[in-house]
Amino acid sequence: MANESEEYKLEARKMYGSWIKQIREEKGLTQFQLGEKMNLDRSTISKIEDGKWNFGIDTLTLFAQYLDFYLFFIEKESTDELAVTMRDRWKQAHEDN
Repeated sequence: MANESEEYKLEARKMYGSWIKQIREEKGLTQFQLGEKMNLDRSTISKIEDGKWNFGIDTLTLFAQYLDFYLFFIEKESTDELAVTMRDRWKQAHEDN
């Protein structure tokens, strides 16, 4: 079970990093520009986007603030349209890696 847990955490970091990168690019920001706003080094932004950096809720909240997105939870079994879309995005990203 520990291996599965570590694997799940790694996949989650990769997914969050991918979403952050996508939103950052849509906003027309470089890693350096975003890092300056958040008081983080560009290399830290890069590691987060690549899923190589374990970051906490405070950092995720900063990303949400500076990239202008919401943080919320959706139950895994929800049939809500947003939940379905998020599951599809998760599956797609998982297949790509």
